[in-house]
Amino acid sequence: MQKFFFELTTFLLLATITISNLSCDKVFGEDEEIPDTYLNASQQNAIPYKIISLWSDEGIPADEEFTGTFGELEITVCQTEPALLHFMIPDVNPGSYNLTINFGDYEGYTDLTIELSQPISNPDEIVNNVITGANQSLQFLESVENQTGQQVSEHEKLFITNTISEMNSVFATLSTSEKQEFASFIIANPELFGFGGSRTIASGEILEGFRDFMKTNMLKIMIAGGSFYLSFTAPEPTGLTKIIALASGVYLVKKVLELGMTVLEIYDASVVAEQSELTAGRSELVFLNHEEIMFDVKVTYRTIYKEDINTTIPLLQEVISLIHNYLDYRDKIDGYIIKFKSLFNISGGGLNPGPNRVSEIQTTTSNEIDGDGNLVNIIDINNTNVKVAITGRDVGWIIARFSTCEDEYQNFNFTYTYDDPVVDDKGYEAMLIATEIIYHEITDGRDGKVYNTIDIGNQTWFAENLNYWGEDGNLGLCDSNDLTGEINGRYYDFYDAEEACPPGWHLPSDDEWTELELALGMDPTDVDKYDNRGEGIGLASILKSCDAGWIGWNDNNEGINSIGFSIKPSSHIYVGLGPYAIGGFGHRSDFWSSTSSGFSGDEAYIRSIHYSQSGIRKDDYEKHYFQLTARCVKD
Repeated sequence: MQKFFFELTTFLLLATITISNLSCDKVFGEDEEIPDTYLNASQQNAIPYKIISLWSDEGIPADEEFTGTFGELEITVCQTEPALLHFMIPDVNPGSYNLTINFGDYEGYTDLTIELSQPISNPDEIVNNVITGANQSLQFLESVENQTGQQVSEHEKLFITNTISEMNSVFATLSTSEKQEFASFIIANPELFGFGGSRTIASGEILEGFRDFMKTNMLKIMIAGGSFYLSFTAPEPTGLTKIIALASGVYLVKKVLELGMTVLEIYDASVVAEQSELTAGRSELVFLNHEEIMFDVKVTYRTIYKEDINTTIPLLQEVISLIHNYLDYRDKIDGYIIKFKSLFNISGGGLNPGPNRVSEIQTTTSNEIDGDGNLVNIIDINNTNVKVAITGRDVGWIIARFSTCEDEYQNFNFTYTYDDPVVDDKGYEAMLIATEIIYHEITDGRDGKVYNTIDIGNQTWFAENLNYWGEDGNLGLCDSNDLTGEINGRYYDFYDAEEACPPGWHLPSDDEWTELELALGMDPTDVDKYDNRGEGIGLASILKSCDAGWIGWNDNNEGINSIGFSIKPSSHIYVGLGPYAIGGFGHRSDFWSSTSSGFSGDEAYIRSIHYSQSGIRKDDYEKHYFQLTARCVKD
């Protein structure tokens, strides 16, 4: 058996098929010296009978067969392409081994750890599972037919049926030791005898999904094809080599047909983007200041055809190469089947002709589908008085808000981008009509103060800082430059802030702050972050007042007050180490939440806006030592 498996690796993967993600940048020529080089292995820990792949960052010379040693054993290693070798671990005891392969006068080497194989107490069950899987492959092919509308030929089905019948006959003649060895081979290389279903390629990731599916499965059929070929060409086939050939043959035909169906899927699918449109449901792009506009995102795709042979898109080049490599290998498998049928006297035809090559496809079909809003951006606004925030994205749409702090209407151009290598950027002309934000008002019955409020999503917020002094006039502190609190409101420690909002209102929790941020378009993945959350949509600019005395602002971070939240740089007061001190005045604004944080509960979550940042910061401050401004949210 051991000799058989050494021979097996010699013949594995005879076809020369390029799998681009496994290729090396450098391949040695015949006259070039090859240095001693470390070999990368697909597995550093393996068990006996496991087929592993080997490659070198330095490149490997082109040859079909290499000799070497594994510990003290002489071995043969098979090459599928200049970049990739294959070797099967012999049946050896657990331990550390050095694998050395001769490259002419030089050597490649790696260290491998061989682990103990689990004792196989049920070899009959393991082998029977493979035979059951082979039987199920017929039902699977019928399901693929239903998915693609393409028929598997009757003689292909007959070939599989007759091969399965022969498997059952040969299995009955196997000795106990042969069943044990076959079971060990199955356990070590489950990919050779996997009869599960295929992956349906989803819209939006068609090329990537096809590429990954084909790469994985091409390697599997290459390995199965090698064992299949060796088994039926062995000088004196034993029962063991026969059943490996039969099982590999069924798997191989099933997988080859499955990949053929997948190629037909990619032919039928719209995979090459041609253009993308951004439409706002109006003939002219005229927007109101701070208005939320839902844009439709549409992308026109077409199918692959012969002109794509000359494409410069790397992903599409790779997909076409995989299709053609598959078709080359399919022809080789068909030749294997003819020899195999003759040896085992199995009826049923070979493989029907496969899908066309891309160069043979004369025409295309086009299809307009919803684009992915996450791939959209609006850039290069040519009017510095106009800012944009994208506050919502999904398949088929985005929500954007254009804003200005000016009193006059603004003409501007912007560029729409869709993150696809084929789609060109597109320019649009627009007008922004200056309008004022409409506020609501509430009166605090405790002191008669009137506050502006705004609705954001399902919440109603104060649009200015709370300025409640308490019944005795001593609640909180004020800024020495704003003695009445009319500009920045009062500064409260955490405990006073919890009690300061008027009846029917309360200090917002951390979750309520998060709900506000998400309603304004913050990416949900930013929720648990701390520094500069919502930077991608300019969340700080949306919340900052237009003209509020921010020090050091710039075009990217200045306030546009898109929703009327009107944050001013009120900063905070630090009372922890002596006299009251304003921290960062003119540079930041800080607000309490009602949610405690930290192990001791002595801190609470806060929100900070900084002059130099385009996002909103989540942090936690000590409840006693800081006096912060407060906003209230309606109960």
